[in-house]
Amino acid sequence: MNKAGPHGGTLCTLMIGPFRVEPTALTIAGPAGTVTLEPKVMDVLLVLAARRGEVVLRQELIEAVWAVEHGGDESLTRAISILRKALGDVHGQRTLIETVPRRGYRLLLEPQPAAPVPLAVPDAPSPALPPQKRLLHRIWPLAAGSTLALAFLMGSTAWMSGEKNVLEPLPGVVSVGEFTIAGDDPSLRDIADALPIAVSTGLSGNGLRPMAESAEARPDAQYRLTGSISRRGSAVRADLHLTDPASDYVVWSLGMVAHEEKAVRLPEFTAVKAAQMLRCLHDLRTQIPVRNTEGLILLREICENARSKSLETSSAIRALYVNDPSLPGAKGLSAFAMAAAGSSEGGEAENPAARQLREESQRLAEEVLSEDPHNLFASLAMAALEAHNGDWLAEEAWLLRAARQADARNLVTSDMVAFLRRTGRVEEASFGLRDTLRSHPSSSVWRTRRGWLEASMGNLAEARREFDIVERGDPGFEELAQRTDQFALFHEEPAIALEKKRAAIAAAGRPPDNRERCQIAFLEEKLASEPDVARVDSVCVRTQIDWRIRMFTQLGDLDRAFAEVRSFRKGRSYHEIVFFYPDMAPFRNDARFWPLVADMGLVNYWRETNRWPDFCREPDLPQPCRVGADLALRAHASNL
Repeated sequence: MNKAGPHGGTLCTLMIGPFRVEPTALTIAGPAGTVTLEPKVMDVLLVLAARRGEVVLRQELIEAVWAVEHGGDESLTRAISILRKALGDVHGQRTLIETVPRRGYRLLLEPQPAAPVPLAVPDAPSPALPPQKRLLHRIWPLAAGSTLALAFLMGSTAWMSGEKNVLEPLPGVVSVGEFTIAGDDPSLRDIADALPIAVSTGLSGNGLRPMAESAEARPDAQYRLTGSISRRGSAVRADLHLTDPASDYVVWSLGMVAHEEKAVRLPEFTAVKAAQMLRCLHDLRTQIPVRNTEGLILLREICENARSKSLETSSAIRALYVNDPSLPGAKGLSAFAMAAAGSSEGGEAENPAARQLREESQRLAEEVLSEDPHNLFASLAMAALEAHNGDWLAEEAWLLRAARQADARNLVTSDMVAFLRRTGRVEEASFGLRDTLRSHPSSSVWRTRRGWLEASMGNLAEARREFDIVERGDPGFEELAQRTDQFALFHEEPAIALEKKRAAIAAAGRPPDNRERCQIAFLEEKLASEPDVARVDSVCVRTQIDWRIRMFTQLGDLDRAFAEVRSFRKGRSYHEIVFFYPDMAPFRNDARFWPLVADMGLVNYWRETNRWPDFCREPDLPQPCRVGADLALRAHASNL
């Protein structure tokens, strides 16, 4: 994890309760004094802070912090103990870091950005940075805590090209060597023999044709993939190692453990993980041709963290550009990441830090586009900025400009899918993800999201099929748990969903958390003959806005649902997607709906492009969409 301190700027400092956390200095200052932490102990705290309120699984923490080291389980336990002492969270109080039995840990207090502390003046002056680098050093730490729209790194599609997206596998990217057996355990021979075959098959299916190695020759490829298998008590462990042949440096390592009854599926699990990492590395390296091992490591960090939208992704992107501003693609990627950070929900117009991010993003993107008018990442940056401004037409134009690049469409999926969902074209978004999965079937991100889109359209059997594929090939994938939780809440019979929820809480041996209390209250009121919507409103007060709108609509309280929409701001929010679920028909059929979407600019977009949302095909609309749109626009114009 990159914690290089800025030169002459400000530290990225957090306040957790009364404690001041300085990631760069590796210190926590509190009422009892200042404690210096080991780097990986600080890394554990940063991961928990990035996902405050969520349970972070032990294995997730181990993989994020000790990805290529042994002894991660004991090291994590020790790190949590050190953090609790540093935060005064001892003697069983657990007011800051909660242990969730048999699962992981949760940070209970909301981290807040602290007032910046100027760096001490060094004895000898540091070399002056150019103005551009000084600005980047100042504002990138502010962006690190934002939720970046970076899941685009895990996809692959020929978006809206009109062509089927079945890629001819690319040769020369990776060679696959043998998988050795640690300790020469003959009972593992079948699994060891199956591993390279499964990995090679998985890579080919994801558009990367592996090259076989032999005892006499090793092919000339960009990467070399080898591994080993060993027995750990009643479990079997498979280790993968991806090496850069030019330097013999291990770019990426992965260890997976399966108990005896699931050991036969280790080849399938490892094949999925290898395909995900190599596809991401290859797609990024096509746009950003890094020149050395350091650059390759940064690409690896981006790929590792993209699925969880980790704050460390932004650090790696920053380092790519700051360390080598001449690196093709790096400036555009920096512009895109800053635009996403400055346009996120927390980036309100009056927020100076967010506004500065957007201004610097636009400056960088325009510089790139002046030299390369079709630059992928700079185009995505401009799309994100237009989304923040609420200009749907301009946002779509920039997205299509990026998507039409034949060698770059594999990096546009996330943003295009989000745009289609926000404009009500859910069916088209799902079709695009299905096209994506033809060339990248191992992408758990896209398969899970396609499952959720199918559920959103009422295709519950297809949604379950996609979820089951992810569960078989990538068990433990966090977003799958989140989407299946939503699936049960909004699509299953409430009595069945309520029984499952209570059983899961009982099995965990703990009281329900705030999120679970909200879900239970909602399901109980769905079953009530006269729902107590005020109870749900109170219990779910901290639940995300789109869930609350959907809950109130399903419970029949449209006044509360429309009142909730008032917290939307114009521009990028992503909560618009809730308008287009099938069960939101009562909300859309209300007289307040069309004036609402007219004020958000959606009506003008639909009329100008004639690309109407899916619900306009429903047979029982109170009026045709075009009529509702025209009336809303006239009323909107008269109120200006």
